[in-house]
Amino acid sequence: MENNPIALSKESFRQLGHQFVDAIADFNSSMQSKPVTFGRLPSEVQVELGQKALPQKGTDPSVILSEATALLFNHSLFNGHPRFLGYITSSPTPIGALTCFFLMKETLEGHRHKYLSKYDVAPSFKAGLHYGNVTTEEIGTLKKDIVFTGDTLNTTACIQNLCNFYETDLLV
Repeated sequence: MENNPIALSKESFRQLGHQFVDAIADFNSSMQSKPVTFGRLPSEVQVELGQKALPQKGTDPSVILSEATALLFNHSLFNGHPRFLGYITSSPTPIGALTCFFLMKETLEGHRHKYLSKYDVAPSFKAGLHYGNVTTEEIGTLKKDIVFTGDTLNTTACIQNLCNFYETDLLV
């Protein structure tokens, strides 16, 4: 360890871990008061990152951790935000797809009382899961759109339609 300029002692590593966990805890406790996303363009983030050369001598790891944490917390899409109701990118594995379904159901159920009190209706959905090849296409010149096609999607739609017949929210 003596000849390794980037090695950390067990105690230094522990302190950095605690610093990072504390930063995450502080961020999580204040997330609700922040916007869902700051909506910065990649070019704007690049300006903030700058064009600095790598240092000739090292930098205190706690400074690097603080700067990296601030960049992460200030430039991410916070899909854990309580007001985030966008997409959830699931894993391409079957267990990931099932997890995505149940997390989405849980999230909607957690907001059910808000929807009922404000709109007199609560959203719900049903899903069909199927596996296969899907073709992705970008169409249009002035107004571009991404389209997904293939037998897999047709079969999945048919499976999803059977949810009502079988009185269930999910069919695989």
